[in-house]
Amino acid sequence: MLQRVLGLLLSVIALFHLGTVAAATSLETETPFVFSVDRESYYGGERIELTVDTTTAQKDIAGFCVSIAYDDTRLSFLRVEPSSQIKNKTLQTDGTNNPVRSTYVCNVDLGHAPALSGTILTYVFEVNEGAPAGETELEVVVDQVCNWQGEQLDSRCEGKAPLEVLPPKSDRAFLESLEPSSGKLSPSFSADIYHYTLDVPYRVSSVTFDAQAGENGTVSVSRKTLQKAGSTTSITITATSENQKQKTQYLVDVNRAEEPEEPEWEAYLAELIPSAGELRPAFSPDVTEYALDVGADVQSLTFQARAGEDGSVSVSREKLNRAGTSTEIKITAVSLDKKNRQVYTVTVNRALEESASAASSPCFLTALQPSEGTLEPPFSPDILEYTLPVDSDVQSVTFQANASEGATVSINRKTLYKAGSTTEIVVTVRSEDRKTTKQYTVSVVRAEEGGSASERAGAGGTGMAGGNSGSNVAAKSNDGESPQSGEEPYIPFKVGETEEAAESAAEAGVPLGQTEEGTRETVFRENNQFSAFVAGMVAAVICVALGMGLVFLYEKGKTKKL
Repeated sequence: MLQRVLGLLLSVIALFHLGTVAAATSLETETPFVFSVDRESYYGGERIELTVDTTTAQKDIAGFCVSIAYDDTRLSFLRVEPSSQIKNKTLQTDGTNNPVRSTYVCNVDLGHAPALSGTILTYVFEVNEGAPAGETELEVVVDQVCNWQGEQLDSRCEGKAPLEVLPPKSDRAFLESLEPSSGKLSPSFSADIYHYTLDVPYRVSSVTFDAQAGENGTVSVSRKTLQKAGSTTSITITATSENQKQKTQYLVDVNRAEEPEEPEWEAYLAELIPSAGELRPAFSPDVTEYALDVGADVQSLTFQARAGEDGSVSVSREKLNRAGTSTEIKITAVSLDKKNRQVYTVTVNRALEESASAASSPCFLTALQPSEGTLEPPFSPDILEYTLPVDSDVQSVTFQANASEGATVSINRKTLYKAGSTTEIVVTVRSEDRKTTKQYTVSVVRAEEGGSASERAGAGGTGMAGGNSGSNVAAKSNDGESPQSGEEPYIPFKVGETEEAAESAAEAGVPLGQTEEGTRETVFRENNQFSAFVAGMVAAVICVALGMGLVFLYEKGKTKKL
């Protein structure tokens, strides 16, 4: 025992003098020390923690020496914080010089070396105020490692912990921008103007600000709720510098208007966004009728709808009709005082199931000719959307259309909106088996009052465009409007039938078909075989009568013979 104590004391003397201990026996045991800092970059005045760790429990280490060199133009050593594994008075540190030197010798009274694991030492440095920015490092060396017997272990370990000194944080506090959620600042915002007024309507009960501080500073706002209508609320916006040492305040006096005695509230939608598809035309508060195409897999539809002037919104339905049909959804905007309302109608066209479409007969237009103007682009069966410029005095547009074999055509309207507006006319083609539909949309652009369409749109004719002789033609309005005075009504006719014959049938009062929704639709049947059917039935009756007569004569002859 005396020999062990003497050996450790000799080792301590050697470690304090940073000399080289001549080991009586050189052991192959390695001491895995790991060095790291708590982060990679630091500002002036911030603390750096360098930890010395062991990755596995070290049972043989009774003493060692740590040396840490650093750039003293950037860093200063503060202290070392031993873990609970390093008992009192077993670690001696000299931090007055560079490098910092520490010597550890375990308590010999224990009778054995204590096991060391994890973080055993933490060295605390500080970045000097005003230190030049740039990369630096802490150079760590652990040597003079000895065991309980006082033998030096061959376990020297060294490494570097890199870090970056950042440029000093800004001490400027100012706003780069200030934008209120309602109204406009007076005067207009400037970083060096610190007092503003803001006028808002009486219905605005709170105001928020989009404020950006300069040079990585931060922003705080004192409040957002406003006092009652007719009063003034002062809101303070504070800009704090990056280094948190400087503050600048901007004051906004918000003047909330007096509440009128009898406010007049309007009913309208400020926003309408469907959960699937896109509205045609694009949403506008002044437009109340829209079309919307969705896939066959869309079974229900919701809307993100917001009423203007704090009004409320109701939606008539969400669930859609079966695939291949249309569903009319009404969105109602109600004014805040419940006195006014405005209804917006969205016709949702749900596509057919792919399997049904594939098995269905084809349907498409082979020709489309307007009564006014010229389609842009020129008609093609594969092009589904067109523009049709017309003069301001044109109040309605009709179409002559040819469809694919067996298909029928319907047109949603012919009357146009006022001069200077755009009217969407939808031409729907339905297959003979009624499983497939295709829609062609014509946006009729009516010129401003007293104006005319462009030259390229002025060549439209009224004649029937060339097409499939076996097609059906329909030119019928589904909007329920009767033709205007002087207008020729749409006359449906089938394959091989002249327009004169169709007109005669119309004069005879031939009834029109009805769709599933109850709206009027022109329906055509090709190759009407009723006459042939009647002739066949007559022939069948004659044959039955002759047969019965022959049987009667035969039986009568047999009777006479008997």
